[in-house]
Amino acid sequence: MFRHKTLTTLLLLAGVSLIGFLVYVNNDNARLNQNNPAVEWSMEIFDKIRTNYWSKISEEQLSNLYTLAIEKILNRPLLLQEKNREALKNLMNKELAALDEASGKKFVTSLATVVLYNLEPVGRNALYTSRDEAALRDQVKNVDLGRNLYETLGATNDASPEEIEKSYEVKKEELKKENTPEAKRKMEELSYAKEVLTVTDSKKAYDEAKIEPTVFGKTLSPEVYYVYISKFSPTTFDEFVKLLSDTSNKSSLKALLMDVRGNIGGAVDILPYFLGLFIGQNQYAYDFYHQENYNPNKTKLAKLPSLAKFKNIAMLTDDGTQSSAETMAATFKRFNTAIVVGKTTKGWGTIENTFPIETLIDPVERYSLFLVHSITLRDDSQPIEGRGVEPNVDITKPNWQKTLEDYISYKPLFNAVKIMADKKPEKI
Repeated sequence: MFRHKTLTTLLLLAGVSLIGFLVYVNNDNARLNQNNPAVEWSMEIFDKIRTNYWSKISEEQLSNLYTLAIEKILNRPLLLQEKNREALKNLMNKELAALDEASGKKFVTSLATVVLYNLEPVGRNALYTSRDEAALRDQVKNVDLGRNLYETLGATNDASPEEIEKSYEVKKEELKKENTPEAKRKMEELSYAKEVLTVTDSKKAYDEAKIEPTVFGKTLSPEVYYVYISKFSPTTFDEFVKLLSDTSNKSSLKALLMDVRGNIGGAVDILPYFLGLFIGQNQYAYDFYHQENYNPNKTKLAKLPSLAKFKNIAMLTDDGTQSSAETMAATFKRFNTAIVVGKTTKGWGTIENTFPIETLIDPVERYSLFLVHSITLRDDSQPIEGRGVEPNVDITKPNWQKTLEDYISYKPLFNAVKIMADKKPEKI
């Protein structure tokens, strides 16, 4: 009887223990499956990468990249039986369960940074704060908040054109006394500031929004007009049209020399409009590649009448020409719009965009992804990325001037290209 009671008691205790264990397991699983905002934030990034990244990336590939990044942050190996979104989410819930809110935020932002950095092209994708995104927008608009052109001239922000000219002359005389490379650089900055602040349109843009010009033009000879485009910003199109319209009364002009050396690209959205000025409306100008799809881009405007007189066009490129400027050079080659002269471009053939993260992990900070969304293609349909756009005339070759003569028979343009190829791009 005693033995029977003891056995019954042991079975009851075992049952209670088993129930306790099951409750613990169920509570643990419930805790892991709770919607941790930091985990949800990370999984939103996971999904946005798969949807918006330029290359098609499988759930397994991206999960593996995340796992390697977590191992790097934790400095220990992880055992993930399955490489998929759900398994990754469970792993992150488990790791974050032991962290407080601040540590969890630091963990997931570090994880996103590592993952994004290692997406191809390496270092081209990033996690942005709202401040980072604002700085990017300013860069695209050609706004430099780190300098004040009025201060460069030693003038007040409300200085009149006459006062600006006077300040310029004073500063110029001071710099003339110094015969140093630094003085030469400052003289270039001084001349640029004066140019921006004494031209009505550019002064207005600068005074209202600190937007600096991106298009500069001058007559090189009675027959040749020179245009330097430093980057592509939302104002570049209007600047270019205005500049060309100002040449309409110069009947002797027959050739145009465009300079995109050092042009870092920028607002790719204006290219369908800008290229239409040269090749006409509804032309298939260039392609973007996104996740195994080729997306053709057609021009949206008709040819610009003030360009009609330029029967001969050349374009200068170098290894600092990148992004949108490379796409433009490739289009000019494809349509035989211009003879491209200089060096092979940088080979930065990516189109980036920002994608906001809706999930919040911080009451005051908003994050976004800066992702390579598409790859640009050159005139032979090969990616620009890592290859660049090769010029018709490569000035690194010993016989480049002979090749130039084969391409450009119009002597005034030939001479202008020879001279400018040996000089820096000119803003004034």
